Amino acid sequence: MSLQQIAFETVTGLGYDLVEIERSAGGLLRITIDLPWTPESPADQFVTVEDCEKVTRQLQFALEVDGVDYRRLEVSSPGIDRPLVRAGDFARWAGHHAKVVNAEQALQEVQEKAARASKKRHQQAIADQREASEHTQAQHVLIRIGRALGYDVFVARNDRSRTCHGESFAMLSLSTLPSLNLPPDVQSTVELIDVLWFVKGEPKLVCAFEVEQSTSIYSGILRMKDLAFSVPDQQAHFYLVAPEVREQEVVAQMLRPALQGGGPAFRLGYIPSGELKEQCDALCRYGVDSSVLLKLARSHNLA
Repeated sequence: MSLQQIAFETVTGLGYDLVEIERSAGGLLRITIDLPWTPESPADQFVTVEDCEKVTRQLQFALEVDGVDYRRLEVSSPGIDRPLVRAGDFARWAGHHAKVVNAEQALQEVQEKAARASKKRHQQAIADQREASEHTQAQHVLIRIGRALGYDVFVARNDRSRTCHGESFAMLSLSTLPSLNLPPDVQSTVELIDVLWFVKGEPKLVCAFEVEQSTSIYSGILRMKDLAFSVPDQQAHFYLVAPEVREQEVVAQMLRPALQGGGPAFRLGYIPSGELKEQCDALCRYGVDSSVLLKLARSHNLA
């Protein structure tokens, strides 16, 4: 299926309207959604963060299944400056001010918007390259430490083609995820977790890691929580690896109501990526098992 078809069927299948699809340089795929509207709909009906997260998770699965090439997915609401593109849009916003432009003005605005978009794409491409490099380096550090401690390492399937310092992730990683008897939808999500450590030769999870240099912390937590709730008897540890400047953001996401209550304890730790990189050689040389990470991690337990 085409990207348009996948996005339309996924978004509408979840009960939302697809407003816009936009691709940007650096592999960013931006999907804009809205809640279906009827004259009886409440005036304060708006898309929430939870709505965006729900669509994001389902779209990630659908895009992976169809092999759609993208680096980062962003799902959001239309916002204030939204286009009126359907008959229902005009009925919905009757009584509000709308900006109407003639052809010449429209052309000028399109050209100005294109120029701004081009500049933004260039800046984003540079930022994406830097982020991808930092993300790859952090994954490589986790792979090195895991292997040095004697664990089998599994790298996210969409990152298997990466290399760092001349080493291919495909050669350092297990080719398939060890059998954890996961539901198919959870299995596909878990395979996107950045790095997993397993007991050598056994399907026993030791640690799971999500590297979040600048991407969504919340989605990373959700992926690991899905895994934690699916294997409650494995007593694994879960870690977010992010720059130290994001620590307050990490804590804020951990305290979200959606992550509190219900289910088994979720042992989640935060590891500053800079400290992890600095201590890599020492951890590889002197570490005995995964408990060595407890000296670096700033832990939080989520129910």
